[in-house]
Amino acid sequence: MKKQLRGIFPVIPTPFHEDMSVDYDAVKRVVDFCLDCGAHGFLTTAMASEFYTLTDSEHNQIVETIISHTAGRVPVVVGIASRSIPHGVMFAKHAQDVGADAIMSTPPVVESVLGKVTWDKARAYYNAIDEAVSIPIFIQNAPELGGTLTAEQMMQLAAENEHLQYAKEEGRNSQQITGRMMELWKKLPEGSFSGVFSGGGGFTMIGDMTRGACGIMPCCAVTDLYVDIWNMFQDGNIEGARKMHNLVVIAQLYEKNYWNAFTKSLLIKRGVLTCDAIRETTPLYDETCYKETQRIYDLLKPYFRV
Repeated sequence: MKKQLRGIFPVIPTPFHEDMSVDYDAVKRVVDFCLDCGAHGFLTTAMASEFYTLTDSEHNQIVETIISHTAGRVPVVVGIASRSIPHGVMFAKHAQDVGADAIMSTPPVVESVLGKVTWDKARAYYNAIDEAVSIPIFIQNAPELGGTLTAEQMMQLAAENEHLQYAKEEGRNSQQITGRMMELWKKLPEGSFSGVFSGGGGFTMIGDMTRGACGIMPCCAVTDLYVDIWNMFQDGNIEGARKMHNLVVIAQLYEKNYWNAFTKSLLIKRGVLTCDAIRETTPLYDETCYKETQRIYDLLKPYFRV
């Protein structure tokens, strides 16, 4: 049985040049930064990677770059959110072929967002992905991507599919769903499931860990602080973890409004990126926003380790 994936798995953003081409050298710098921060693993080509703006070729090259540069130092989970079952299977097989440790997916994104994914369609999708690969699979249950699966449905999928071992839960009721999944897990045969990761930018990570979450998948700009929170919690210093998380929440709240624009601007402050270009349509990141980034950076800087 494979070792359980655990800990802080930051999402690697997609850096762009000013001309909006992917900056693969900057991808490597982000990987190095997260490793220096003590990350336990990575998530690639996900929401915080602007996956929905990438061509298939860019998606695959980013995955290959991250896996090659990581060189087995920590596990890499590859996001394979896709348009259809064949599209998802293609991404899944590619990820496995180039050395991914696991993959993560919602049901087909377009149908999910339009509310057209029925339970039968979700089952058919995950059954097809499970048959295509032999590495662990994460269900991503994300409202932004149409995620509406219940704890019972996700655990049924785990019971039906050999490789579907994890869930990333990031809905409004993530703490309750995580707790319910932990209860249902006890009723499954041994080896049927391996754990729940908390998403949603790490906003509810303390409550999720209290209920049994085995990992967190936040944005990467303050990875060292997330690792410190994780370590304190695992060592039993719950009060210390809460106090540190209360500081990080300030960044999380701004991140929720400005998403990748804030993450990239903070990574520039930390000396990781040189360009904060984004392809997605977001609220304009203006001079006032940059001043707020500076304020948050100054507030958190005393706690940075990298």
